Amino acid sequence: NTAGGSRYCVGTGGAVTGFHGHFLLVDDPLDPNAAGKLTQADLKEANRWVSETLPSRKVNKEVTVTVLVMQRLHQEDPSAILLKRRSAGIQVKHLKFPAEIDGSGLNQVTPRKYAACYVDGLLDPARLSKAVLAEYRVTLGQFGYSAQFLQTPVPLGGGMFKVSRFTIEPPPVPADIKRVVR
Repeated sequence: NTAGGSRYCVGTGGAVTGFHGHFLLVDDPLDPNAAGKLTQADLKEANRWVSETLPSRKVNKEVTVTVLVMQRLHQEDPSAILLKRRSAGIQVKHLKFPAEIDGSGLNQVTPRKYAACYVDGLLDPARLSKAVLAEYRVTLGQFGYSAQFLQTPVPLGGGMFKVSRFTIEPPPVPADIKRVVR
């Protein structure tokens, strides 16, 4: 650039040895196209690169900023690793903009003040209308939609309950008991 600076780009896990930056920007360290097929090795490598390799590439370790921009793709992705650092007292600023908010608290905007920018609960109603999001919810399923659109990844098998682990056996029902269906 005109001020004598430069930009050096590598893919996740790429060689950054010998290069130091005043500003480190990481864009999508995990491939969203492979979200449902991420292996533990993929996660481990991306997390190691973001948390161990990149920090040593800062010119001034006290003031150099690292910015991580990504869709959440897994509960233990690089975003999760950085958020764990925050709970250990390391300064991390987290911005979270889900495609939609519903007031449940599960898919909330962080910082909350930006929720005022949403229109009818939507981040971008022109591009991601309720109808478009409903289609993506079906197309991507719970795993893909929760991670990529709500920025709240769930386990690949689903959210709170793993239905496949339940065995349904109708018990004998005594005559004097009322049945309640949930």
